[in-house]
Amino acid sequence: VALQLALDFPEFVYSLTSVNYFARLRIRGRGWVRRLARLFLLSIGRMDLLGTWIAAGIFPYPGQEDWREAAAARIGANPRENYLRAMRAVMRFDVTSRLHEIRVPTLIIAGERDKTNALEAKEFMAGSIPGARIVRFPDSGHGTPYDAADRFNEVVMDFLLYVEQTGKGEVLSL
Repeated sequence: VALQLALDFPEFVYSLTSVNYFARLRIRGRGWVRRLARLFLLSIGRMDLLGTWIAAGIFPYPGQEDWREAAAARIGANPRENYLRAMRAVMRFDVTSRLHEIRVPTLIIAGERDKTNALEAKEFMAGSIPGARIVRFPDSGHGTPYDAADRFNEVVMDFLLYVEQTGKGEVLSL
């Protein structure tokens, strides 16, 4: 949504922060198995199992049980039809050819252990948006704001302070 807003209504966007996202979903290798498992769970209508399965991928490590349970409950509470609509939208989303149009300071957060969105997708965005800055989190997965909270907050706050100090419309160059 933020990428689309930055492209379609740039006058409303002061800066952009992308956390473990992509400009176009590219499914590779084991990603196909994960997507097929999602579709199977959706097809049998078990949103509770789907939530548990997705949450286990986002928060797979010991000590993340509370986050995993909260994510499972939240995902599982989604109506099946709404989740299907969201999946279709994600599968159709592609702004790769327009990334160069983004002209606001842009921060890309990249969890290197993210099983949901590949590091290459985040690096592609960073290389395609003029002046974008990518910050990698080597020990983080898809839930970077949780599993690397202190560093995540520091990086985002530093970026927002930079944006505030430089003013709107200036392309970030670091």
